[in-house]
Amino acid sequence: MKFKLIFIAFLIHITSMIAAATIINVPDDYSSIQAAINSSSTGDTILVQPGTYSSISFNGKAITVASLLLTNGNEDYVGQTIISGYSSNRCARFNSNETANSVLIGFTLTNGSHDYGAGIYCYNGASPTLRNLIINNNHGNAGDSYGGAMCLMSDASPTCSDLVLTNNSAREGGAIYFHDNSDAIITNMTLANNSSTHGGAMLISYSSPVLYNTVMYGNSSSSVGGAVYVYNYSYPQFLHPTIFNNTSDGGGGVYCTDLHGQPTITNGIIWGNTPQSVLSYSASTPIITYSDIQEGTGESWFGTGCIDADPLFMSADNNDFHLTAASPCIDAGDPNSPLDPDGSVADMGAFYFTPTGFGTIAGVITSAESGQPISGATITVGYNEAVSADDGSYNFSDVAAGSYTLQVIADNYVTATEDVELAPDQTVIADVALDVDYTETDFLTYELEDSPEQQLYPNNEAPYGNTLEDLDWIEVVVAEDVEISGWEMTLTWSSLDYPGEGALWVVSPAGTEINTYNPPDTGMVEITLATDGFNGEMSAGTWEIFIIDSYNDGGHQITDAIMFVKYATYLPPENLTIEMLENNRASLSWDSPDPFGNRSLIGFHVFLDDSLIVETEDNTVIFENLVANQDYTAGVAVLYDNAQSDITTLTFTYQSIGIEEESEIQYATELIGNYPNPFNLYTTVAFSLKNASYVHLDIYNAVGQKVQTLIDGVWDAGSFTVEWDGTIDDGKPALSGVYFYQLKVGGRVETKKMVLIQ
Repeated sequence: MKFKLIFIAFLIHITSMIAAATIINVPDDYSSIQAAINSSSTGDTILVQPGTYSSISFNGKAITVASLLLTNGNEDYVGQTIISGYSSNRCARFNSNETANSVLIGFTLTNGSHDYGAGIYCYNGASPTLRNLIINNNHGNAGDSYGGAMCLMSDASPTCSDLVLTNNSAREGGAIYFHDNSDAIITNMTLANNSSTHGGAMLISYSSPVLYNTVMYGNSSSSVGGAVYVYNYSYPQFLHPTIFNNTSDGGGGVYCTDLHGQPTITNGIIWGNTPQSVLSYSASTPIITYSDIQEGTGESWFGTGCIDADPLFMSADNNDFHLTAASPCIDAGDPNSPLDPDGSVADMGAFYFTPTGFGTIAGVITSAESGQPISGATITVGYNEAVSADDGSYNFSDVAAGSYTLQVIADNYVTATEDVELAPDQTVIADVALDVDYTETDFLTYELEDSPEQQLYPNNEAPYGNTLEDLDWIEVVVAEDVEISGWEMTLTWSSLDYPGEGALWVVSPAGTEINTYNPPDTGMVEITLATDGFNGEMSAGTWEIFIIDSYNDGGHQITDAIMFVKYATYLPPENLTIEMLENNRASLSWDSPDPFGNRSLIGFHVFLDDSLIVETEDNTVIFENLVANQDYTAGVAVLYDNAQSDITTLTFTYQSIGIEEESEIQYATELIGNYPNPFNLYTTVAFSLKNASYVHLDIYNAVGQKVQTLIDGVWDAGSFTVEWDGTIDDGKPALSGVYFYQLKVGGRVETKKMVLIQ
């Protein structure tokens, strides 16, 4: 609706222009668009019928070139009226000082090929009006090209709206390249699945465009800036952007570098990008306010009004980035921004929330085998979550109308999903029967048997004789020692209601009664027992449970049934201890659990701050290069023959020891430099030490990732050189580019830059 209102206003304006100017029809008057342009005069309108046409150049003319979209607003004409570069030329060129009176509207520009703007090229002050365009499948030379969809250079500042740029590629700026004071104003633009070396969606250099309601998703760069790359005195403004699921080696969402690459982002959403939302090496920090930025908390650019919470899109998997009713981005934008059309405070993201009506989704979760209700199942509908009640029921009320995938998860059952269509004011009943999961969960099996040795007493008042159950008491005895942790057992007695009382109790392997339950009668009684107490040495297997059921006539009846109880077989390590050592080291030790049954302990995984440090068979490891007074979390997990236990953790603060000895070491150092620089095959790094010291010399790439360690150990005093052959840790050659080498001695750090040219 928002687009249509904008378009209607434009249509009224442009219709008045048509009435006062010559209308040229293509192909009726001219077979090609370019021929019509060549014969046109200022103020003319060229109306183009559906079809495919070759490349065009406006040649500085103040004219309107439009598809039939201009006449009736039918958006189908955009896809039907095509300007093609036929893989040999760009699609459209503006390089003769065109102004806003040079208008291109309602086309698909595709199959362009050029190193500067394979789709559209605006140069040397050209600033046309570009509206309602699809620019797709245009490609520049992968080795040296700029702007696969659009290249805007040298004071070219077009006014653009309602653009869709997809599947374009170039080395710099997969979709758009802004350079040299190209300060375009762009509204309602989508950039998807574009690719580059730098700036998958766009690269901005020495320019400050203003972009409203921009959506960028699925873009990628092989280096940095999966969506946006900003550098060189550029100050772009992004108002209400949505930047989702873009990828690169650094700054999957936004990458800023060099001198004053400083974007301003307001009322935006930057989420799901890899490896991070925003990465800045710029001398000027990005200005980001009132925006939802994933993992932005604590960053220097995480400004006023920013949040870090799942935006709860309607269906991100289907590229629907409208907000659901539960989104934290609703009314969370800058209160000084223009209000949303409904009069509320601005929302974050490219699309403001529009309620579409509400309904209810309800149902019952049952077992597909027994038909019995399942309680405690987790049901999700969109971003709503509920837990089934004792009778298996669930209910979601006030759910925004739309298409949803209902998901049900329950312990020991196969996860189930079901598609649900919900209309306003509708109640949808979605009952789900779950299949038992026999493959993912370990069980102990219980057999229910009769005990003929038990003395039975008749009850002549019972109305049903000896063919029906009337349990007087039940005793459950564990026949083997096993390992049980947090198990739960449910027993259902008779399915009919009979008078009388019964009792049930469980006896531990040592013979100690641990739980007793007295039901009010022997009818439909469900009993649940839970304990953490069973521990033993023998293999977990089948337990025999003896049920002795008394009948009114002295007889008894065997009830065949099987019950399951979940059991834990992978014990974690115990008694983690930490010992501080000198030279920034600490020793972590732990006790091994006793394996039981057929489980074999094969080793341990050791973690430090959630990172796997080592796999070992020892019960002690040494952590090195710790920082004094810094908090760390150590963790150890047991490796069994086919699984890993939970991680046992210990948090500690490293305290330096041997201070007196360390104070005698002089940490003054000089990182002299490297030569040659730039280099091709190898380079030599020179440094000097006044005293014997523990030395680290590491190589980092341009995004701060360590790629090679040259020195890690104690060196004597003196002057030294060490050679780097241009390979990274895995032995592969490093790519051409800027690298940093960093020398660490004690608390002193010095870094220098070098350039590798392969």
